[in-house]
Amino acid sequence: MHLFSIVKTTPIYGTNNQVPIVKTSLSLITLFTVVFLTTFSAFAQTEPYYQLPTERTEKGTLTFPNLKPLLTKIYFRAEGGPLISGNSLSNSINGQLQPENQLNVNWSLGVGYNYRDRWMIDIGYARTPMQLASTFSISPFTIPIRETFLLNSIPVRFQRSVWVVDRVARSTRLFIGGAVYVNTNGKAAEVSKSQEGFLRRFNAGIPPDTIRLAEITTFASTPIMAEASIELRGKLGEGLEIGTYAKVMSSFSRPYQTEISFQVNSDPTILSIQKLNPIIIRLGVVVHYNFGIITKYESNVK
Repeated sequence: MHLFSIVKTTPIYGTNNQVPIVKTSLSLITLFTVVFLTTFSAFAQTEPYYQLPTERTEKGTLTFPNLKPLLTKIYFRAEGGPLISGNSLSNSINGQLQPENQLNVNWSLGVGYNYRDRWMIDIGYARTPMQLASTFSISPFTIPIRETFLLNSIPVRFQRSVWVVDRVARSTRLFIGGAVYVNTNGKAAEVSKSQEGFLRRFNAGIPPDTIRLAEITTFASTPIMAEASIELRGKLGEGLEIGTYAKVMSSFSRPYQTEISFQVNSDPTILSIQKLNPIIIRLGVVVHYNFGIITKYESNVK
């Protein structure tokens, strides 16, 4: 195959000069070059296979011989569910004051870092209601006493994967973890203060009784709380996981209490104190979404 131009001169009758007519293969060479470069680029590998493993950072996962992917994820999580807490009463006032356990709902949001689906740490916002409830009954009156304090916190959580439930798909995992809650409104405060007075008459011939009932609810200083958790979570779709959890939270003391005083006429005042237990149990559902995935590769050759 010749890659050179062939030049012929042919006389043109009617003139004294000869004009060269060039038949060239320049257009063929250009076409060949374009096709060659296009084909070569199609077979070229654009992925950084020949970079050092420590220098590779990709979105998604690729398959390379003798290399294994190590996933690092940024995630968002939202959780919520019922909050179970108990309380104690120092004096039932002759059975007239009965404590109640209320079922409240707490929730939290967080953004975190997932290291190889093993370790996770996140920070966010949590709202925890603390409530004391009781009922005071004295014939013919029934008076409910309920006070709620909403505790705002910044939780710092960590989790560790301890068990892969399905070894084939590896889509369901069991996590254990803990958290520290920094309470933004955890300073000592008076939540509520009220007093009621009413008359009770049994018959027209007897002067009525004057009954006084007062309550003072306070929140003691609680700057931090701690939490231990267990969580079962499975993959629902690409990047989306859903699960359930059980958590135990401790405030290390009894931060929330209500003092209730009761007096009939000029009799001595009877005092009762209702306190929230320091241990709170949290149950609920969590939605976990990996919105950023970074893949690094390292050699699996021992």
